[in-house]
Amino acid sequence: MVLRSTASVASPWVRTEAGEALQQDKLVPALITPVVRVPLEFRRVQAADLSA
Repeated sequence: MVLRSTASVASPWVRTEAGEALQQDKLVPALITPVVRVPLEFRRVQAADLSA
């Protein structure tokens, strides 16, 4: 599970881990901040919006 926030999308470590999960078809993203610009490579994966 990848929790997307302003800080996490800027983190190279989170991006690497998310990329590995995406390659293994195991990525489960969730948005925990209302306005997050998800990196392009991950935008095709629907994310649960838990920001509220």
